[in-house]
Amino acid sequence: MNYKAILLSSLSFIASFANAQTETFDVLTFSPPVGYERQQGKAGVQFSRSTDSQTKYCNITVYTSRPGTDNIKQEFIDEWTILTKNSRNVDVPSETQTAPPEDGWSAIDGVAAVRSDKGNYAISQVTIVGHKRVTSILIITNSDYFNDDIEKFLESIKPQTKIAEEFSLAILHQQGDHPNITITPPVTSNGAGSKSLAGVWWSFGTTSTTGGVTNAAGTGYASYGTFSSSSVKRIAFLEDGTFCQILPDGGFFDYQQQRVKNPNYWGTYHYENGNGTLKLDGLSTTYSFTLQNDKIIYDRWEYQKIERVDHYLLQGTFTAEKNSSAYTGAEPTIDFSSDGRFADHGAIYWTRHVKSYTEDMQDKTTGSGKYEVSNYTITFSYDDGRLIH
Repeated sequence: MNYKAILLSSLSFIASFANAQTETFDVLTFSPPVGYERQQGKAGVQFSRSTDSQTKYCNITVYTSRPGTDNIKQEFIDEWTILTKNSRNVDVPSETQTAPPEDGWSAIDGVAAVRSDKGNYAISQVTIVGHKRVTSILIITNSDYFNDDIEKFLESIKPQTKIAEEFSLAILHQQGDHPNITITPPVTSNGAGSKSLAGVWWSFGTTSTTGGVTNAAGTGYASYGTFSSSSVKRIAFLEDGTFCQILPDGGFFDYQQQRVKNPNYWGTYHYENGNGTLKLDGLSTTYSFTLQNDKIIYDRWEYQKIERVDHYLLQGTFTAEKNSSAYTGAEPTIDFSSDGRFADHGAIYWTRHVKSYTEDMQDKTTGSGKYEVSNYTITFSYDDGRLIH
């Protein structure tokens, strides 16, 4: 597959709209690709198509714009980090192409080839900067079968200066961003003290335990040794200097109440210049951690940051594979739609009571309502007035 061919003409802003139907989304006007399924949410609009055999596919996503600067190369890196690197672990392309400015707009593109167990594919990103706005178009495909569609779409793009300037005036009163993504503060020390680490971090590794199997007589061990198991750990650093080493089931809404109930899981931290200390409320010992290569080293575990996805919109039905020997109820499912609605069929109860523990039993009755993702927490606002985090 010729990955470079995907971006032919991708930087052209000169388009002929005479014979093509156009639409405007955010600051861009374009001709939607013919024969593609369209889905739109607060994060952006996506056009998807696959062959009848489902072996070839193409997804084109136009993201909602955000405030930006004139540093087009840095804006491209920031967009790639948010949209691709953190979710797919694909490094920023070493080679990019930049188009000459036109009407106050500039564009830069890059492409990366991805090889995985599920098949190879290409990721292309075009970032458009101008009039204090930044937006990106992300293209993911596994075949040059869609090259003509991609080229025609990219050639049809025309940034809208008037709309961008209206947005720029609006942010004087309210800061905006990709609606489904909050860019968290940098993890390197910037004089902001504890705030520079704010967010949730995760680590995957092996935990070793020592124990044995009792013999038939009950007088000793029939076997004894060290056993290893895989484990995922998560920790959180909050902007007010609060630390949590086991994430709360109810998220971070009104977390101070949860902190009082679990003093061995919550505490405070201080960080500066790559080194930090933390102290749990229920213990007198102070622990140390370090920040190396954008990863936190704590208790011999290496943690990397999970990006926030505020206002993220879900789509589809989610279910849990239940253990019939431990849970005999109906299959717990929940439906999410991209308009911010949910319909719960026992999944919230299953998550909060079967897989964990909480004294709050208001989820025992199923129902529907609106959901919102914010600060690593999903809030379910039921139509009957119930509120569950």
